[in-house]
Amino acid sequence: RCCLGRRAADAAGGAAAAGMGAQQATSPPVSPVASSGSDSSRPGSKSPAGSQGGKGFRGNGKVEEAGKQRQVTPLNRNSVRRCTGSRTSPGRAKGTAGAGATMSKHLDPCTKPEHRIVVVGDLHGMVHKAKALWRALEETLTQPILLSALVVFLGDYCDRGLYTRELLCWLTSLQQERARRGARTICLLGNHEFCLLGFLGLLPAPKVDPDFLFRHTWDRDDVNRNERERWWGCGEDQEVLDLVHLQGRRWGGSWYEKSYGSTATFASYSVERGDREGLRRSMPEEHLEFLQRCPWVHIEESPLLGRCVFVHAGLEADGSADCVAQLQLLQGRDARQSQPEPLFGRDGVLHTPPQLARMGTTVVSGHHGRVMLR
Repeated sequence: RCCLGRRAADAAGGAAAAGMGAQQATSPPVSPVASSGSDSSRPGSKSPAGSQGGKGFRGNGKVEEAGKQRQVTPLNRNSVRRCTGSRTSPGRAKGTAGAGATMSKHLDPCTKPEHRIVVVGDLHGMVHKAKALWRALEETLTQPILLSALVVFLGDYCDRGLYTRELLCWLTSLQQERARRGARTICLLGNHEFCLLGFLGLLPAPKVDPDFLFRHTWDRDDVNRNERERWWGCGEDQEVLDLVHLQGRRWGGSWYEKSYGSTATFASYSVERGDREGLRRSMPEEHLEFLQRCPWVHIEESPLLGRCVFVHAGLEADGSADCVAQLQLLQGRDARQSQPEPLFGRDGVLHTPPQLARMGTTVVSGHHGRVMLR
């Protein structure tokens, strides 16, 4: 189980240093429990000892590959900082990590460039840190290897930090430039983007229920009166509120401001907090389209790790929800739930569900504000 939280520089550096593998092909839809091509991923087989579901990971810091064992250095925060620190390599100036640059000594040189996966945790409007992180990745991996690697951003691009607008500009530009050069970049939806889209009435209508009104997500009895009075839109017309998801009303109101930090997003687009129409007018169409395109989950087949499921918060692991059903809802972008646990959950989604762990599947998420490798 790999969890990358708000410390984006540490988290993404850890993934780069680990050299996570990825195959340049999208896995079949809604089948995370199917065999990933190895004995440890077949139904009925067990994950390696000490593993929570990443094929080949052992508690003693070893990786099994093709019947052999090779020693790897377990990651911790200090080793991540050493791998991705701002200092340049000897004999090379900053910003010159090109084709002739030397890959960091902390990375396994035996890993093929196309097998690497770089995972970036929550960025929350901190475009300056995102750019510094990307420069560190170019220095650590070198630009050619970074172009060959799969890069996955785990969501939460808006709120809290001061530069949501600038960060979305940078992300859209980065994704377009990498696509132009044949590189793969996945930008997942986080719970903060879910709230923003829910506030603007831009969450997709459920395919199985196209007439669904989002008022049904907040028309409930388990919310106390004090909270309800501080939701956004208490004086709005019912036709407007029908389009606003519960999390959108919370995000735009004052009750959850300390939690979401949505004021920073409004400010980055030069509008007052709660000004729904002003925000909609101020956000470039490119930003709205980018957020609406963000997948809610990504499934990747890795020749090194087996099947990897990337999702913002995680999957419910207590057995109360079927894994295939959870992934179907995510792949279908079904927003009928008041609070989708794979995007918003905490303790209940921290671990890989046993159903997936037995198949050798690794779940990778951000959201939780910590770096964990299980």
